[in-house]
Amino acid sequence: MIVKEYYLTFVYDERGFGQLQLHNDSLIPLEYRCRTGSINRDGELVRAIEPGPWWVVGNPAWTTEEAMTITPGKGWKVRMYREIDGSMIYHGFLIHPDGNVPGTLGCLGIQNDDALILKERIEQILKRQNKIQVVVTRCDFYGQSNIAVQGTENEVREISA
Repeated sequence: MIVKEYYLTFVYDERGFGQLQLHNDSLIPLEYRCRTGSINRDGELVRAIEPGPWWVVGNPAWTTEEAMTITPGKGWKVRMYREIDGSMIYHGFLIHPDGNVPGTLGCLGIQNDDALILKERIEQILKRQNKIQVVVTRCDFYGQSNIAVQGTENEVREISA
């Protein structure tokens, strides 16, 4: 049996809500509700991760930073690097659990209760392959039918209006 390489995709809407999916062509992707950026006073999405196919993830690390915690004092984060001509450049973006802080500073904030499973899967995959590519896409019409329901009740009403 040939195991194909794993990769991640993240598609988000004009409000920063999206789905992070872990793919292997022979399996159904694992899905995680996610958010990037935040909404400014003018109602615009700011500080969201830049779309593109050049992102890769590093190894997960434990953290106690409140915005990245699953339970008080215990969280995790994964650095996202931009791969340019074979070099990995860190721009400050992370994948981490959304610690109930409104929005992110561009990071991908996982909103699922099972966010720890994603950390464990990334660790397992990086033992078999040297990197995991992340393809990021912004799709402004995507949220109206699929992603809006992932936000809070107030955010859903605001997006649907």
